[in-house]
Amino acid sequence: MKKIEDYTLLENTSKIYYNGSQWDQKRYGKCTIVGLLEKHRNYHIFLVQFDNGALIPARHSNIKSGNVKNVYDYSYICGVACQGMYEVSDFSKILCRHWRQMINRCYNSNHISYKNYGLRGIKVCDRWLCFEYFLKDILTLENCNLLCNGHEYQLDRIDNNADYSLENCHIVSCKENARNRRSNTIVKVYFNNELIDKGHITDITKKYHIGRQTVMNRVKNNIVKKGYKFEIED
Repeated sequence: MKKIEDYTLLENTSKIYYNGSQWDQKRYGKCTIVGLLEKHRNYHIFLVQFDNGALIPARHSNIKSGNVKNVYDYSYICGVACQGMYEVSDFSKILCRHWRQMINRCYNSNHISYKNYGLRGIKVCDRWLCFEYFLKDILTLENCNLLCNGHEYQLDRIDNNADYSLENCHIVSCKENARNRRSNTIVKVYFNNELIDKGHITDITKKYHIGRQTVMNRVKNNIVKKGYKFEIED
């Protein structure tokens, strides 16, 4: 979030939008005019400040109509997150969708995946609760451009029991992500009581030409056939 000293203010001679004047905004309460940023023939842009300290450039017409949006209001999205200020592009729009999905999984109890994230205590780090900072960090990850490749790649947590953060995330294909899920089944293969293999149940069934249900049935009933035995890893 920028500070007042990060902006270059012009002399404000307006008798209506004067420095210190307060204006009601429809959703975000009052904002106070801090100074004049730009002066154009048909409109002026002022710097306004909300009660939470957020500084927002706004046109005089939006200030008057109460349509200035506090993009740093952390109660705006799922009660915990905000969008911040960023340059809108096709790339940022796609990343914003990924970000909103992440926020919803962790904080929206009505989301289909909430039981696997928010209900388990998985959260989003404080910095990433603002999309502006999430965007800056994601751009530093290797292969971040792949997130724009349709639905083939996703943001994945390295430690599935830890929160979303720059240190705990990487970009993987959807296929890889599916293998990393907590609910995936890892199978151990024994031959004559000796461990000879271990892997995801999909890989094991393909490698040993056996059906998934057959594997699960042998595990359940402790069946040994032709020396082979399967166990589920805890």
